[in-house]
Order: sequence, then structure tokens, then C-alpha cells
Amino acid sequence: MTPSDSPSDSPSRVSFQKLFTVGTIGWIIASLLLFGLAWPIARPETVSNAILWSTSHWWVAFPVGLLCLVGYAMVSRSSFILAARAYLLPVAVLALIAAVCQLIYPDRSFRGDLLIFLPVVIVFYVCGCVWMALTRDKAGSSSFARAVIPAITGGLVILGLVAVPVFRSNEFRYRNTFQFTISKVALLDNLIVANGTIQIHEAGNYDFVVPRYFSLAMESGEEVDPAIEVGTIDWGVAGAPKADAKGTFPMQITWSRKLLPSTGAVFPFMDDSICLEVRDPAASADSVYSLIAEVPH
Repeated sequence: MTPSDSPSDSPSRVSFQKLFTVGTIGWIIASLLLFGLAWPIARPETVSNAILWSTSHWWVAFPVGLLCLVGYAMVSRSSFILAARAYLLPVAVLALIAAVCQLIYPDRSFRGDLLIFLPVVIVFYVCGCVWMALTRDKAGSSSFARAVIPAITGGLVILGLVAVPVFRSNEFRYRNTFQFTISKVALLDNLIVANGTIQIHEAGNYDFVVPRYFSLAMESGEEVDPAIEVGTIDWGVAGAPKADAKGTFPMQITWSRKLLPSTGAVFPFMDDSICLEVRDPAASADSVYSLIAEVPH
């Protein structure tokens, strides 16, 4: 028996390892090419922006690796079914879990983080290739497991590092707790008065603060840094929401700053919106959640 006929170098085992490795290398090369194309396509200002753009478009490079895998198999007249399954399985599993996370919390920034960090799984594809190269045997199932286990495990760790902080954040916790609307804004006796409502869907102990962010535009055309004035909330006859209260609560917000003389002008609200900060007095004085309501015109 010649060395090439030994069980450790059976054609199926070598074919699977080579095909999976070719696919992984194809993905890496396509990612590098995509990074190079970032400048003529997206025109990033920095290298880090180019990296973010190329990684967020990993779904362009990933099929290229699969095409390399299939093309190499056709040239070598080998079956690519098992290797293609191993190449597709980790990304399919991780994409399914990421889709579920998006269904639970369809936040745009969350989706962006998933798209940016998920391509790091390619590192674990390389680990699978190295594992197969260091442990040769005749069992095709063992080779399949060594190819997919590092990628799935590493990908789950990456998804966990992205998703767990998001699902533990106040933005996720309070996402369906409040609804803040403004119905009217007027200038009365040099006061800025806004009428609105806050709906509380989940009971809790909350404090509410309404800061007004504004800037001064001087006649010279220069602008100063934005300033903040905290408004006064009048809850009417019913009073402020009590602890563990739910329902709709009317509110009138007043800012006492007077308009400036002709030397300058006050823009009552930045971005034509009013911010309502929610605070938990039992936890800290810091804001735990922010609500934005558009100013009606």
C-alpha cells in the first residue's frame, strides 16, 4: 500500500477538507477585494470607515466563497454537497438567530451592529480548517463536525456579545412602556407653553423631566454652544402619575426663559422636537429612557 492509498488520505476526506478550505479562502479574498472597492464605491473618509462598510456588506463576499468551493469541486470532479453544507450551515444558523433577534427588537442600530460583527465568524471558519488539517482521520462525519463546530460556537459568542447588552439595556426594557405626544405649542406672556400627554403602559415608579435644548444665533452670524433649560410640568387636577400608575396623563410644560432682544434670537426647540426624560428615583437621578415628540406646526 502506497502512502497515497492510506485510510488517512482517503479521497472523500481530502476532498471535503480542500473544498471547505477553498471556500473559506475565497470568502477571505472576496472580503479583501470588497475592502479595496470601498473607496470608489462608498468613498469613506478613513480606513476604519472602509472596514465598517466592507464588513457590513459581508453578504456580498460570502457567496463568492461558495462559488469558489463549487467551482473547485467541478474542476476536480468531486462531490461538493457535504462541503457546501458545512460552508452554509454556520451562517444559516447565525442568520436565523439574528433574524429572531431583529423580530424581537427591530432597531436599526441593533441591525447595524449585527451586520458589522457577524462577519467576524470567518475567523472561526479558519479555525475549522486548521482543526481538520491537524487531525486527520477517515470519518467524514468527524471532519464535518470539525468544520462547523468552531464557526457555530464562535458565531454564537459574537451574537451574544452584541445581543445580550442590547436586551439588557433600558432602550429595550422601556421600548413599549411610554408614548409621548405634543398637541400644541404657543408663546404666552414671554413663556413657551406646550400641551401634551404621556401614556404609561407598564406600571412603575417614574419621574419626568423636560429639558429644552436651544441655541443662540447672534446678529454677527456666530452660534454658541447649545444650552439647556429644564421646564416645569403642570399635571393638572389629577396630579403627577403615582407609583405603579398606568394610563394617560395630560401635561402642560412651561419654560420660563424670555425671548432675547434684537441682539439675538432664541430658537425654542432644536430639530423641532421636545425631549421627555424618564428617571427612576429608586435607582439614580440619571435618565433611564428618553422620549421624543414632534412639535406641531
